[in-house]
Amino acid sequence: MTRRKTGIIFDERMNEHYNPWDENFPEKPERLTAVLQRCKRIGPFLRIESQYKSVEECKNLTMKYEDVYINQKTFDASLLSAGCSLEITKRVLDGEVQNGMAIVRPPGHHAMNNAFCGFCIFNNAALSAHYALTRVKRILIVDWDIHHGQGTQRMFYNDPRVLYVSSHRYENGKYWPHLRESNYDFCGEGKGRGYNINIPLNEIGMRNEDFLAYFHQVLLPVAYEFSPELVLISCGFDAALGCPEGEMRVTPAMYAHLTSMLMTLAGGKVVSLLEGGYCLESLAESSALALRTLMGKPCPRLVDPLGQPCSSMVETILNIIYMHRFKWKCLKFQSAFDEEQEEYETKFSLLPKHIPHFEFGGKDEPPPGTIFPIELYVYERTLEEIEILLKELLRLKHETSLNTAPKDVCLVYDADMEKHCNVVDKNYPERPARTKEIMKKLDEFGILKRVTRLKSRRASRLELNLFHENKYIDFMVEINVLAPRERIRLEEDYESIYFHKDTWDCAILATGSLLQVVDSVCTGEHQSGVAVIRPPGHHAECATPYGFCFFNNVCIAAKYALQKYSLKRILILDWDIHHGNGIQHCFESDPNVLYISIHLYRNGNFFPFSREADADFVGKGPGRGYNINIPWSKSGMGDGDYISAFMQVVLPVAYEYNPDLVFVSAGFDAAINDPLGGCCVTPECFGHLTRLLSSLANGNVILTLEGGYNLTSISYSMLMCTKALLGDPLPSLNVGLHPSSSAVEDIMDVIAVHKQFWSSLKFQVALPKLKEESSLLVKPRQKEEMSDAEYFTPPTSPASGNKNTSAVDNMKAEDTLIASFSNMTAGCDGMATGGQTDNDEAMSCRELLEGAVGMDATSQMTIAQMLQGESEMHAVVPLSWCPHLSDVRPIPESGLKVVDSRCELCNDPKENWQCLTCYKILCGRYVREHMIEHGITENHNIVLSHLDLSVWCYSCESYVYNEFYMLN
Repeated sequence: MTRRKTGIIFDERMNEHYNPWDENFPEKPERLTAVLQRCKRIGPFLRIESQYKSVEECKNLTMKYEDVYINQKTFDASLLSAGCSLEITKRVLDGEVQNGMAIVRPPGHHAMNNAFCGFCIFNNAALSAHYALTRVKRILIVDWDIHHGQGTQRMFYNDPRVLYVSSHRYENGKYWPHLRESNYDFCGEGKGRGYNINIPLNEIGMRNEDFLAYFHQVLLPVAYEFSPELVLISCGFDAALGCPEGEMRVTPAMYAHLTSMLMTLAGGKVVSLLEGGYCLESLAESSALALRTLMGKPCPRLVDPLGQPCSSMVETILNIIYMHRFKWKCLKFQSAFDEEQEEYETKFSLLPKHIPHFEFGGKDEPPPGTIFPIELYVYERTLEEIEILLKELLRLKHETSLNTAPKDVCLVYDADMEKHCNVVDKNYPERPARTKEIMKKLDEFGILKRVTRLKSRRASRLELNLFHENKYIDFMVEINVLAPRERIRLEEDYESIYFHKDTWDCAILATGSLLQVVDSVCTGEHQSGVAVIRPPGHHAECATPYGFCFFNNVCIAAKYALQKYSLKRILILDWDIHHGNGIQHCFESDPNVLYISIHLYRNGNFFPFSREADADFVGKGPGRGYNINIPWSKSGMGDGDYISAFMQVVLPVAYEYNPDLVFVSAGFDAAINDPLGGCCVTPECFGHLTRLLSSLANGNVILTLEGGYNLTSISYSMLMCTKALLGDPLPSLNVGLHPSSSAVEDIMDVIAVHKQFWSSLKFQVALPKLKEESSLLVKPRQKEEMSDAEYFTPPTSPASGNKNTSAVDNMKAEDTLIASFSNMTAGCDGMATGGQTDNDEAMSCRELLEGAVGMDATSQMTIAQMLQGESEMHAVVPLSWCPHLSDVRPIPESGLKVVDSRCELCNDPKENWQCLTCYKILCGRYVREHMIEHGITENHNIVLSHLDLSVWCYSCESYVYNEFYMLN
């Protein structure tokens, strides 16, 4: 997939809707005019074209509805508003445009199916969602208008196909629309329970940091787990600085960042629908910057530093997590305790306890037939207040840089770097084919035609001296004159190092080439850059080579950028599976560089085997807090774990730090099927991580290759990262994405250490267990609820949680990745094209279940047949469907060992069960409960009995026989 144009739709006839008896009414035609005038300066974009009463009659009709006015043109304008919203949604779903914005009025999110309300006539977002549901299965609606969109909420309150997230001024019900249902504990009903998330803002004056906090802690994690196919934004700008309705202090630039984060979802299919916003200056600027982001421009840097989220927002977020963690597995980063027990024994027992509470100061909803006043109360500001706000908006506008580079992405590569090779072992992991295969893949997908190729160069001695000692540089120079046997003997003195006569030349070529990218990005010639270089560098110390590395490319590049371009803050994100010990040592005392490393640690038993790779090493002296290690204690980490690390730690801290430049030490040895890493991060996920980082530093992001030793994995991973920098839409990650229990604990350890340094890490508390949690998971179906077939279609492919794959697990290693990208074929224009179809599924759910149980599902007798002829029998009726069936994975190549099986932990042959996620065989509750313990620790729910081949779900506490699920 490559990026398409952004569509914008409007019709100036909507300005004919105005209040004929109150020209100062806040919802007025100037709102549309101001937005259009500002957006036209942002362009170019693809424009999509799209009975009368007297004034007294309009007034009489208006009094039947709350906060609404109607004139002779209202109906036509409302039809235009709804029609434009539907049209832009259709164009996005058709693939004609990548995303779009509907600049429309009157707004829509308060309108209900039988009533006008709150300036709204027809509910544009709800109409667009209803139309889209004829074509997609999962829609995310994000409503950041300052007023709660109760109309939208009510239309999808029991519908699991629509995830509705609304942040709105509430003040415990004292703010309009004064509804009890706008509070955080209204989370949906029936099958829709958990799919309605209210984020009530209980005080005025909330800022950028408060909105970022709920995005990182709630909205984005849940959205990734939900995996929408379309994102609709009810795009009200009345929380923006200056709006008298909202009285908040969100800057216009922040809306660009919020939009950008949502663009990582749904393959980039995002539709923004204008709702409220009543300060013309901030409305116009916010709309323009959001549109600019939709068009693929980098997010402008936030001018003012971010502070700590206010206590009210922290409380709200924790309340939401408390209410929704029963449904969303991503919301597990707070410890849990039982309110009826005084003690709770966990690793995090000393955490402060947060007890959610309810407070409502609103009023009852007006009864039918209420006559509403025709005048609207409008908060009047003094001239002095208006002048202060306008000056602040003008300052922000002048200080917010909208500069963009004339070219998007530069790339450097030189085949001469492939001369460095292991002459003794041609299959050594760090080998020339690594960079060669990456370049072949980039060429195959037309990427090399879309980036600017930079000339390579060699680093000077002075540049190497930025980190390395002269004595060590002399040593490296001498390597190329040694006899082959001397070089081989010398290798024994170092850890994971081989020498070649061209090692020196290749190493300085790699470092110098990265500096070429730094120059191109820092001078503004290119927005971002990619360095396909080797040998890698992040293990190299100032005086010794280490772990395939000779010169520390990123260390030198960061110091070079700080010195030459007078940068003040650089972020280095190292996602190589091995800890970058060299980078850490280089900057451990330097607050000008924030180093974050996500790596496998295994309690110090994984390379580089250093205690300093643990979470509690935070830096030294003035650098304390600027070294963040996120160490995995177990292998096998996947997409859900890395996305969670980003949401919980990387993004909150990075935004608070506000870097001038971002380096990514892009090792891909955490990728699926890497022979050294033992993890299973997909190439698509690396693309998502890159896109999320691209919102920082005005998009000035530089990726440099580190490790990664499966040629297929690293080729596709670098492809996805480069496409992310180019602004291409990214494939969605698996439905049901969530972190493993091990990753949750590891990330909580990091937060516990670093919350003293970073004000954004303020959410580590203990929450009470939701008292009705068990009943929420398995709620009896009510008569009025629709059937599964009518209402909800479960996923048709296995969704994984902590073990993510790009294709089915029973394929060979390299074939797995090839299958993942089988749709992404090289088009005639050299660009990546293609899309997923129903035929792309390598194994249906029916086949999965048949394979897991070991029999033909259709051949099993029904309950009625089994009981036929029995006069007395107790029947255990299994569930017809459970939400955890998507955890079932394909059977391993070795098959199922049902006969004479033994528990893998205690070797007991009695009452064994097999986990249908990881296929471990463990004993049941009547032996030593090893399978129950496994289900709790690994969150694996579905198991197969070796006694009678029944399938049991631990979370639902029921047998499962799902004929409907198998038939879909």
